[in-house]
Amino acid sequence: MKALFASLLAMTLTLPANPLKNYQWKNRILLIHPSADQAQKEALRQLLKKEKESLANRDLVIINLSKTALDWPQVISMPGEKREELREKFALSPEGSTFILIGKDGGEKARQSDTLNLQELFTRIDGMPMRKAEMKVAK
Repeated sequence: MKALFASLLAMTLTLPANPLKNYQWKNRILLIHPSADQAQKEALRQLLKKEKESLANRDLVIINLSKTALDWPQVISMPGEKREELREKFALSPEGSTFILIGKDGGEKARQSDTLNLQELFTRIDGMPMRKAEMKVAK
């Protein structure tokens, strides 16, 4: 019995920690992997700035998974090893743009390529049972 417990404990200790665990059940996450195109990056930055209040109302945290740091106030950059772990976990291509919505439960809820359509994501979020409950409480 002790050997089994020790074996299970060792397996648990060697599993990589989920880099998104600190946000689970508190925040929805928008993982962004913008293309290298500077004009597209600037358009994305402007969109996120414009929708800052709507993002906050939906408890959305934005995490940059590109290799290029984004010095944008509302965007979190992951350290290299965690960023690479998430890029691998979500099968992100080094080319093009990808945007992934992660729910408060930690599951992938939506994925968009090339262009971020926040209104589509807001509609999806607002249709989720947890969000509906949040909106009732806020009234």
